[in-house]
Amino acid sequence: QALAALEEEILQKYRRQEPASVSLAPSSAKKSVRKNIPIYVSCEDIETALALYKREGIHGMYLNADAMEVCLDDCVSRGMEMYLSLPHIMRGEMPRELLTRIREWMDRGMTGFLVRNLETFAVLRKAGLAEKCVLDHSMYTWNDEAADFWKDQKVLRNTVPLELNEGEIRHRDNRDSEMLI
Repeated sequence: QALAALEEEILQKYRRQEPASVSLAPSSAKKSVRKNIPIYVSCEDIETALALYKREGIHGMYLNADAMEVCLDDCVSRGMEMYLSLPHIMRGEMPRELLTRIREWMDRGMTGFLVRNLETFAVLRKAGLAEKCVLDHSMYTWNDEAADFWKDQKVLRNTVPLELNEGEIRHRDNRDSEMLI
């Protein structure tokens, strides 16, 4: 019990206070701000992608290969950015079949890639596609030096690491970052 109480006391300064109430109905001030924030959705399956891609206000989508095949043309025609979510783990070269599909999708208007590991980024950079990469939260961008490294690699954007607390997020340069919500 003493250790649990000590742990609670140590962690208390890192806890956020839950707001008393949260309104989901936007006020007129919130509407003007929301229009300027691009919303991207990440879908792990075709059903979710099909349910969301026609929704108003979505700027772009991150989709796996199966969902990309089904949704790409409609989404591109609606002016959406489309990114292929690549695997969390990849060893060696990208499968030849996937590379063929990627070239076809790029010709049809696919915007780029959601990169989740260094090996995948290396393969894409070698193929001259580094400037079409968005880094997932699992890619190291915890501080400004790391984010600057990735800017030098010419990636489009990075994602704020999930582990950062509010103070760390405020200290970090987030201009070229996305945040998961």
